[in-house]
Amino acid sequence: MKKLLFFLLLLTVAAAVLLYAVPQHLIRQETAAAQADLSLLAAEPETQGKNGIDALWLLAYQTENDAERAALMKEHGAAVQKHGALSTLADRALPQPENGELKCGNSGRECLAAVRENTAQYREAVRKYAALIGNIGRLSDYDTFARRGWPNDEDNLGTIPLPPMQHLFHTAPAAALDWTEDRNGEAITQTCRGIRTGRALLTGRPGLLFPMIGAALIRQNTGLAAAMLAEQPDWANRLPQECDGVFAVPDAQQQSICPAVRDEFRSLANLYHLMEKSPLSASLSTATNLSETDLADDGETGWRKILMPVPTFNAAHATARSAGYYAPACRPAAADTLAQDRALAWPAPTHGGVKEKWACLADAQGCILTDIGTPDFSTYARRMQDTAMQQRAFQAALALHRLPAERRRAALAETLAAHSTPSRKLVWQEDTRSIGFERYEKRQNGIAAEDIPVAIK
Repeated sequence: MKKLLFFLLLLTVAAAVLLYAVPQHLIRQETAAAQADLSLLAAEPETQGKNGIDALWLLAYQTENDAERAALMKEHGAAVQKHGALSTLADRALPQPENGELKCGNSGRECLAAVRENTAQYREAVRKYAALIGNIGRLSDYDTFARRGWPNDEDNLGTIPLPPMQHLFHTAPAAALDWTEDRNGEAITQTCRGIRTGRALLTGRPGLLFPMIGAALIRQNTGLAAAMLAEQPDWANRLPQECDGVFAVPDAQQQSICPAVRDEFRSLANLYHLMEKSPLSASLSTATNLSETDLADDGETGWRKILMPVPTFNAAHATARSAGYYAPACRPAAADTLAQDRALAWPAPTHGGVKEKWACLADAQGCILTDIGTPDFSTYARRMQDTAMQQRAFQAALALHRLPAERRRAALAETLAAHSTPSRKLVWQEDTRSIGFERYEKRQNGIAAEDIPVAIK
């Protein structure tokens, strides 16, 4: 009997070692091994500079200055961020566009053509929403748009409200209308303000949405400015002062999505810490996520299904396990890739070894979530690279337009070569009289990086 009890005790001890002590040891090993990536992903301090986040939130309201906007956000910010109609601010509310009233196509040339075809309609829309358009234009006065109090240890991007950034694209018809009605200087000024706002949004926070909206705003307004200059190239030699520096090609640091990815990673870590406080809820959430993902049918499903009911969550381990998915944007290799303008790939690590699965006995939900939530940020990185390439094409067009018309054809090859990169060449599209280039982001939805038209005989 004593031998049996001793044997059972040994089994219990062995089981405890195998199911608890060993997984905990392996978790410590994995967490330690991820320290380099975790250091790369440390969120940057709160953004400094002239912050227009209040003005961005209050785009749809009549306000006078930054002090008033700060006071309004302090008193009504929580309600404003719910995007509902506020009776307390009803007297300040501006009309907002409906049914595409302030849309005019996905390229500069399309926008000018649409406004010319429906001038009266657009003139009425611009008049109706003049106050909103004015608010949008004044955003170019700011250096950045960043959520105050970020980064912190609580918020995650799933719960942080977002400003009404859809309004930022509503100035294109107003600029196109100015152009078609011979207010050329005002038209180009408006596009340059849009680009300046877009460049400020590249440093916006938190997360990827701000820089992606900023890049789209740069592409939209650059395309519109290019279409205008292709019609009247002489404006290339007398751009308004507001255009100073806005057409400069973003350098590798400005193209990098590393700062945004750091915010995304901080958000994820905050979410994991929140889930750790309630591992049973985390287990139920994980089960739902697993059932909705394609991984539910892959060869790795078996061990995930076994772990799924186990209510264990180790936030530190899950965060360390995720670091390898986020870190590529912040590694030195990414900076070199951007400097050479090679298409940025996203080498994702795999988690499938015996030791890693064993560690997951002490972090069941964390392991499942880090596998089914594997991000691939290459789309965003390449979109930024294409934005920079469009700026290069615009610079080439600008250089050509600054030449006498009879010299542009002869200078074409040299100019394109001068503005190309080590990895991508600008090419002349004879059929459309425009400068084109290879796109790294293949999905050309919405406001894509368009070819740049040039007035060449």
